[in-house]
Amino acid sequence: MNQTQNNLIEQLRLDNQATLELYDTSRALIGDRMLVSLTARVRIPVDGLYEHRAAEKLPPADPLRALLGDPVTWENVKQRHFIDSREKSEVLERLLAEFNTHMRPYLTHPDFPVKYVQKQLREHQKRADWYR
Repeated sequence: MNQTQNNLIEQLRLDNQATLELYDTSRALIGDRMLVSLTARVRIPVDGLYEHRAAEKLPPADPLRALLGDPVTWENVKQRHFIDSREKSEVLERLLAEFNTHMRPYLTHPDFPVKYVQKQLREHQKRADWYR
């Protein structure tokens, strides 16, 4: 009953060398009620980062891969709870429209991949410092 659907809605190669993937990750809750969920993932290939003008602020590719993996992944999930199963498509379309209006311009910006990786590096360093 709580089977999660992972249906790829769209996959798009962005001008900033990243790949955007949108998934319908909705699932049934109880009776005819659903958790309607849109999952967005941006996969940032490490090698593509070094083509950017701000790449001089990044460590070399191999240590970066060791810390963050390759590709570096950004993920965002938008959900609506306890939705009637007959309204699932409409609610998912609204989530997709909101994503396209508010998030897509941010993710397609040429600086997004490098700035996101820099943020991840800062967070990694904070965690490492905390455990010292």
